[in-house]
Amino acid sequence: MPQPSAADSAPYATADARSLALGRIALGLVLLQDLFARALNLSAFYSNEGLLPNHTVLWRPTADYVFSPFLMASHWHEAAVLFVVCGLCYAMLLVGYRTKLAQVTSWLCVLGLHGRTLFVQNGGDAVLVLLAFWTMFLPTGTRFSVDAMFLRRSGGARNDDNQVRSLAVTALLLQLVFIYLLNAVHKNGTTWRDGTVVHYVLHQDRIVTWVGVWLRERMTLPLSQALTWGAVAIEGTIPIALLLPWRQAASRTFAVGLVFALHIGFGLVMNLGVFVPVMLAFGVHLLPTGFWNTQTRWPKGAHKLAAGLALKVERAASVLAPHASRPSEGSKATAKSLTVFRERALIVFLLLCAGQLLADNRAFRRWGTFAQPKFARLITEYLQLRQGWGMFAPEAPTQDFNVVVDGITADGRHVDPFNEAASDYGAALRFDSPMRLGQNWLFCDYVVGISHHGAYHQAFSEWVQRYAERTGNPSDRIVAFEAFVVTDDSPPPGQVQPRNVRKQGFLRWPDEAASASDVKVVGSL
Repeated sequence: MPQPSAADSAPYATADARSLALGRIALGLVLLQDLFARALNLSAFYSNEGLLPNHTVLWRPTADYVFSPFLMASHWHEAAVLFVVCGLCYAMLLVGYRTKLAQVTSWLCVLGLHGRTLFVQNGGDAVLVLLAFWTMFLPTGTRFSVDAMFLRRSGGARNDDNQVRSLAVTALLLQLVFIYLLNAVHKNGTTWRDGTVVHYVLHQDRIVTWVGVWLRERMTLPLSQALTWGAVAIEGTIPIALLLPWRQAASRTFAVGLVFALHIGFGLVMNLGVFVPVMLAFGVHLLPTGFWNTQTRWPKGAHKLAAGLALKVERAASVLAPHASRPSEGSKATAKSLTVFRERALIVFLLLCAGQLLADNRAFRRWGTFAQPKFARLITEYLQLRQGWGMFAPEAPTQDFNVVVDGITADGRHVDPFNEAASDYGAALRFDSPMRLGQNWLFCDYVVGISHHGAYHQAFSEWVQRYAERTGNPSDRIVAFEAFVVTDDSPPPGQVQPRNVRKQGFLRWPDEAASASDVKVVGSL
């Protein structure tokens, strides 16, 4: 009589080692993507010559409890050294070399990277930190890794049932469930009920892609309704499929398939930073054993290619660590003690995140306001375990906006230093509504907050004034500028042209009655 597997006895606490390994590779790729995108804007967001200098962030931090090693870097080349360290840790995680060390250091690196720029943090950044955190408690290096090659060459035993049982799997599962469940529950506004969300989202020029521009010009109300209600239905179905207690191989594979369908659709029409790839990486971790068992019939050529690739990786591993040996009995005893500590720590973190869920989400406030103890808020803020989920909820935005700077150069030209750095259309001053701004998500989220955060205006003004330093052209010296928020109303369904374009100033330098180093707030939203 066949013995029940670990997955049968603990279906919500068991994952397949191959899925965890594939998820580790996906997470490593997303971390490197996030690092590369931030490196392209290193000076703007990680130096004192940028938009978020250390002294401003420390003087008016976005969160009460935050720490980042990047706050020690004043210049871009100092931050670049830390970026290289992050890249090495992410690369170790990707290939599975000293995986546990790579997991911990990668989590610390992403915590520091994002902690430095909390002012521009979005949902994708929050999910990336959470995924790195929960998977840190899982053995993601037992398959498809350099570590696994080392173990094989040293004659170490391998657990061929591919089952990993841990409370961390439960945490990972519940995290994904609540992300989708609360996103679906919070989408109860008028634009969701009438099905116009997709239409209006495609008119957000800061985030729309060229595919989105093409689609919005052909968007009809019935198509918008089908896509809008379909997205909510998928978000509501994913938690159910993940939690079904029977036929889990089929239901969880179906759930991961829905995750891929939903977010690939998002990625085609919207630039959401790392949100799309990190959600795909999240889903991969939960692929069941049944998924892998159906993938055994590969073409002969694929077998040959995989065998050749494995041989090359193994040879590389032997060069990296030719004297690798199997774990000693003492290290096994230590590992057992660490396992007990890990599971107990996970209980504490699950309770902390449960409290954060109650505090952060509108859906729970109908039963009262939950006030976290100070120690709990301190821990969750330092570790960035935020749990507020509600993308485009309760309503989709029906207006679009951007920040425009009218800068006057020493030779009398009008330029826009901000959009030269942030947008596709460059430094040419324009107050109309471009078809697509093409902003990097860091600039996109900076636009959302800068106009009404007066504490950050001085840094913004000084960054604009350093325009000639960035271009290397003395004629580009800024002698005066005014910054505006330019807003338009998105067209109603069936139309494509935005309406009622307007601008409102929020910052001017210099003011007629002030010195050249002063900044005046001339309006706010």
